[in-house]
Amino acid sequence: MGGWCAASLIAVADPTVPPVAGAVLVPVVVVPSGLMSGPTTYCWSCYARLDGDQAEVCPVCGGPVQPPQGTGFADLLLWALHHPLVGRRIAAAAALARRRELRAVEPLTVMATDPDPYLAAAAVHALAAFGGPEVDELLDRLGQVGPAPVRHAVHQVRPPGEPGAPTG
Repeated sequence: MGGWCAASLIAVADPTVPPVAGAVLVPVVVVPSGLMSGPTTYCWSCYARLDGDQAEVCPVCGGPVQPPQGTGFADLLLWALHHPLVGRRIAAAAALARRRELRAVEPLTVMATDPDPYLAAAAVHALAAFGGPEVDELLDRLGQVGPAPVRHAVHQVRPPGEPGAPTG
């Protein structure tokens, strides 16, 4: 089973329907976990893993499993910045940067210092789309003392010799 999913988020769309213009779409393969049948989903409220569970209320936190009716695409992407699967966090960061969603700057700033250097590097790439004094200060610091993948990301978005490029 496979299909297309907006930013690899919650529901798998019909693979025969062409992608929506402007949406960030990535291919998805749905693999049942263990002996459970159905796709793995995550609670909107607490990110609890729900293998094939079709419940409307999360058995872990008691909150709603699905996002509230009318939740916008940017809100789904912001939610995905905290997803347990790193690949979904990286895809959401890139999509939010392309959309220039200002609400993403704060969580991306936190993500840029994540212990996973590849996740942090993805946040650096996303933050470069926003700029600003706080972002510039963070990129300067990470370009000098961050882990190698993060320093490399900083040098990619701010090559040496350009104004605001790190000196280290």
